[in-house]
Amino acid sequence: MKKLIQPSDKVAIISGQRRVSFSQVLQHVSHFAQYTPQGKGTKVLIMSENREAWFYAFYAVWRNHGTVVPVDAGSTVQDVAYIINDCHPDAIWTSNSKRSLIEEAISTSGRDVKVLLMDDYETADVEGQPLAEIYYEDDDTCLICYTSGTTGSPKGVMLSYENVMANVRSVSEE
Repeated sequence: MKKLIQPSDKVAIISGQRRVSFSQVLQHVSHFAQYTPQGKGTKVLIMSENREAWFYAFYAVWRNHGTVVPVDAGSTVQDVAYIINDCHPDAIWTSNSKRSLIEEAISTSGRDVKVLLMDDYETADVEGQPLAEIYYEDDDTCLICYTSGTTGSPKGVMLSYENVMANVRSVSEE
């Protein structure tokens, strides 16, 4: 197993005037992970506008050995309902601003999916929270990205940690 993020006082997120260190990110991830389904094979859809909590939810899924299904914040109810029916997520992390769209998509899909609101946890006091440890195996599926392609319905593309890390390395080293 490999460790994904090392604790550090270096800045990981800049959000307006706010600076969040890697260690603080890991504390937030620990907090979010308490509410995120656990175990290989679990899938968690994430849909919100750009915000700190998006990262916390994302890494909380990985912390709990699940697969992230990121969905564009501009997606329609029909798009999201299709993805829900296709991948059968165990939960959905979303924001208050996307809540009604998510609830309508769940209703349209006919599935029962737990909704987790980022706004309820994003500004929680995480002082004293343990630093999340995120371990992975190269061949584990970490993402399912939906792509529209040129014909037909979107397809869920399963990516392994090895796929993602190869892209990260090529972008950061080149």
